[in-house]
Amino acid sequence: LFKVVYASGGPGGDARLSAFVLPNGPLRGHPELDSFVVPLADVERAAGLQLFAQLDGRETLPPLCDGGASRCGVHITDGRIQGWKLLGHLKLSQNCQQLSEAWAEVERKKGKLDAMPLMARTRDSLSEGMACKWEGPRAAPAA
Repeated sequence: LFKVVYASGGPGGDARLSAFVLPNGPLRGHPELDSFVVPLADVERAAGLQLFAQLDGRETLPPLCDGGASRCGVHITDGRIQGWKLLGHLKLSQNCQQLSEAWAEVERKKGKLDAMPLMARTRDSLSEGMACKWEGPRAAPAA
């Protein structure tokens, strides 16, 4: 899965261009966005496309992130995005150990999450399907 992002009119008025290649599925952990940056020419060659061909000087534009996560807005990730990512980690669990590890991460972040009831129902459903022995309170039934 590739993304090419052209941004202009930011605080400094400068334009930026970056190409990213990402796995086509959920990611475990919290990899930096910069770890997915690839040269635009590589994306064009692989896709058989020419992107932003009309853009003068595109080869010399600075990258979107410029080496700092705060330039890409990663530092302002809110609880909803973090929650969906954690829910994905729960759903990716293939055994009781992975489910336990994913739930421990949810527990560490629970003060910042809006979707704790959904998380708990997902954990309960998965643990029943895997026949996991689960300690602690169960989720309340859905209304």
